[in-house]
Amino acid sequence: MNGTTTLTTDDELLGIRLMHRAMRTDLHRLATTAAELARDDCPSLRRITALSDYLLLLATSIDTHHRIEDDELWPLLHTAVGPHIDLSELADDHAALESLLEELTADAHDLKAGGSGALTRVSGTLAQLRDMLDEHIDDEERTVFPLITGHVSSAQWSRVDVIARGHLRLDFDMPRTMAVASGPEKKLLVKGGFKDNPLLSIVLPVLAVKHRRRERAVFG
Repeated sequence: MNGTTTLTTDDELLGIRLMHRAMRTDLHRLATTAAELARDDCPSLRRITALSDYLLLLATSIDTHHRIEDDELWPLLHTAVGPHIDLSELADDHAALESLLEELTADAHDLKAGGSGALTRVSGTLAQLRDMLDEHIDDEERTVFPLITGHVSSAQWSRVDVIARGHLRLDFDMPRTMAVASGPEKKLLVKGGFKDNPLLSIVLPVLAVKHRRRERAVFG
């Protein structure tokens, strides 16, 4: 990389950092909610259905995020940093997490169908997924983020970011991302993300209302 190339800044990693934060926030509160419902002798069927729907959306969101890292970010890092870097542990984490996400998806479908013991299985899978993802994200942000800001150009990162944003489910991922952002982070996110799609500033409040209804159905 020549001396005139602009490297990725920490501010440019805000989107991925917030996605990580949203995943962790959801998994922690979902694990708590599922455990509470599993202890309830007569849980609300409407709430169980809402929980199942939310779990399916979340599992798809996390799986998509990991596939973009596998297909786009890891190869970019090998090119920018050099083939000597070892991302095998993070790749192994993704494989283990994918297996848990498949279990969660199957459990969520079973939950909606009224399968016996589904709530208990969902609760256990969520607890495993929560703990594993917490550790994985800590490792990833500690090891990968400095590689990005130290070796990846702003233009290269922008390409990955555009691909990631193109795979977002706007009515689910955008409200979750904004909900975990601080005031200054929201301003930075709006400044960076809405310039390419100004309609988002109009649509996002509507999506936020829809998502709050989805959250109330699950979490009360």
